[in-house]
Amino acid sequence: KKKKKKKKAAATAAPEPTPEPVPEPASEPVKEEPAAAPVVTADEDEEDDDDDVARLLNSTQLSKAQKKKKKKKKKKAAAAEAEKNEQDEGSWVVVNKHHSNNSHNNNAAAAVTDADAKRTEIIQFDGNDKPILVGPKGATIQNITATSGARLDIDLPVLKITGTEAAIATAKEMIDKLLSAHKAKSAFSITLSGKDIKSSEGIKAIIGKGGSNIKQIQASTGCKLDANIDEGKVVITGASDEQIQQAATMCRHTVFGEYQAVMDLKNRGNVMVVLGQNYQKIRQFQDDSGGAKLDIAKNTTTLKISGPTAAVKKAQDMVTAWLNHCAGITLNIPQSAPGSFDKVGAIYGKGGTTIRAIQDKTGAFINVDDKEGKVQISGVPAAVQEALKMVQQAMEDGCLMEEGEVKDSIIIPKNAGPTVIGRGGSSIKQLEKDHSVKVRISDQNCIMIGKPPAVARCKTEVSEKIQPFIEEERIAQEAERLATEQEASAGGGPWSASLQDDAADGW
Repeated sequence: KKKKKKKKAAATAAPEPTPEPVPEPASEPVKEEPAAAPVVTADEDEEDDDDDVARLLNSTQLSKAQKKKKKKKKKKAAAAEAEKNEQDEGSWVVVNKHHSNNSHNNNAAAAVTDADAKRTEIIQFDGNDKPILVGPKGATIQNITATSGARLDIDLPVLKITGTEAAIATAKEMIDKLLSAHKAKSAFSITLSGKDIKSSEGIKAIIGKGGSNIKQIQASTGCKLDANIDEGKVVITGASDEQIQQAATMCRHTVFGEYQAVMDLKNRGNVMVVLGQNYQKIRQFQDDSGGAKLDIAKNTTTLKISGPTAAVKKAQDMVTAWLNHCAGITLNIPQSAPGSFDKVGAIYGKGGTTIRAIQDKTGAFINVDDKEGKVQISGVPAAVQEALKMVQQAMEDGCLMEEGEVKDSIIIPKNAGPTVIGRGGSSIKQLEKDHSVKVRISDQNCIMIGKPPAVARCKTEVSEKIQPFIEEERIAQEAERLATEQEASAGGGPWSASLQDDAADGW
């Protein structure tokens, strides 16, 4: 358009050519006029340009429309051919594609049969096989593509392979070998979970820092390990039972050690002795054994020791010797008298405060067997003796005496018990609240423990409460005494003499 505009401008600006002078003949001078040059106007030129553009646009649109129609025809033909091949070949579907540079070439069927022509085969593909085909970071599928020259597209539930006949055949052969080899490797499997590997904590140990442990196990055994920390399990798959058993053994060794031993500690007292305060003793066993790991499952009395054989044996000997040293003593808990405090409850204390206080103060461990009515005190001998005194005090007084506290008691009449105790122990609770003391009823004794002034005030109040009952009891005793004397003196005469009299000797 720019060139034409320049030509238009040049044609408009160019002057008319001047004819050369012709000599006139002498007789008759004749003038010849030069031929006029054709003059093209700007409007005519623009109309020509518009016609050219229109013809060009129509030609382009017509060509595009023809190409679209041809593509639609090819797609319909390919779909029909694919449907036909699918019926003939089962799960294998062949879709033929022919790329021709000549848009007017109608010999498409002959081109497809050409060995160099590209086509796409679609096969059914299991989604579980996708990670195997893709490989780590896509390495496997890239290798197949580079080796075969075919392009692989995973569009579940199918796999599309595009390329020449030879490239597709090579790719299919490589895929079949890959999946067959994987199935052979996964012919056997075993699952480790729960106590076998300490659940999620064991799975973390199997994986190791940066996956170092699990990589080593897979490389050594040829098995595949699928570890799940949330579910607390690891699935081991391999080509043989021997391989997966070897991998399972390596997993257990990673969690527990090379060798395992089991000890029954029999009761909770021994469990606490082995654990020690704040788990210090069990850590000491692990450190001193030379590499053994000690573990007591929650709410059990089973001790598992794992690690190198020598370390496990040493840890066993250390635990046995410690248990013998801390055997302690066992006491029978006396039956509580009617109306008295519960002695088993006195050992525990409210919310377990008493038993915790004894253990914290002495370092001994106390295990109360409610059913058998026994209490076991375990620990080093000195701690056991100190704890024994405190346990006996708790069973005798119903509670422990703290530093600066004193104990006092008062005998209460039989009929005064309900008044002092109150309904559901309400009177005792009120006394404890008002005077900041601990009050316990044992047989006919009212025991009060606390600071001296508080104990004195509490004793005074209890005395006031039982005074009417004491007076009533005194009156009853006096009446009984008078009745006895009157009966003895009834009838008079020598026959009524007292047996204490000397004259009665011999009778």
